[in-house]
Amino acid sequence: MHVDAKSRQRVTIPFDLTPDKVASLDQFIGSVIKCGVAELVLECAQLTKATSVHIGILWRAYLKAVSTGARVKLVSVGPSLYRILRVLEFDRQMDIDQLLPAAELEDTGRFFRSSTPRSFNSRCSRELESSRMMVRAFRRFIRTLNLSSHDAIDLETVFYEVLTNIRNYAQLKSGDLIEVSAELNRDEIHIVFADPGIEFDPTRPRAEFQITKALKAGQNHGFGLIMIAKMTDNMEYYRYEDGYNVLKLTKKISEETPGA
Repeated sequence: MHVDAKSRQRVTIPFDLTPDKVASLDQFIGSVIKCGVAELVLECAQLTKATSVHIGILWRAYLKAVSTGARVKLVSVGPSLYRILRVLEFDRQMDIDQLLPAAELEDTGRFFRSSTPRSFNSRCSRELESSRMMVRAFRRFIRTLNLSSHDAIDLETVFYEVLTNIRNYAQLKSGDLIEVSAELNRDEIHIVFADPGIEFDPTRPRAEFQITKALKAGQNHGFGLIMIAKMTDNMEYYRYEDGYNVLKLTKKISEETPGA
């Protein structure tokens, strides 16, 4: 693909991205920057629900731009993407403009939880459509809880990231099922993922993520586990003798009004 040198170049970041599309988009952005563009504008309107894949693309674009002295501006940034950028402290490095309204989050103000736990239980296969159905079901469950916008975004993001990691890396066989349960108590929510895939402990000690170190080291991947850790309060992992992995996540629920 030929790219003409311009003082300002706009690139749209799509929501649906296969690994091949990610590689192609990374290559295109790199070619734009190599042409000597002064400012790269990344249009993010399609990222109504951002994932670690999108974060990786944006961060790699930023690293490439920094190496050439080009500026990077993110426009049409929705609440989900902005929340993740803030959690990772990427907002301190990136120029973010044109924030989209948070109406899509269906905020309901300060919420009231009964003492009776509310729960979610579901199973899905390794097939993409099956996992998408589970994600949609969990999103509906979260919406019934009247959580603050930050808590809702964090939980939906974490749920998607864990489920995607299991699908992509657990080496599940045909017929294997991923089982998920969630329970809301008065001030915290517990989510448990169970799968019969290969052993993988996401809780093993890792160096604490720092944006300045990531920038200096040129870190350009692995943001999914970082997002999960930063958007929850506790993670526990168990590997049982029957070959099942069990990951339990706990998140404390805030009493803040949405947007506070």
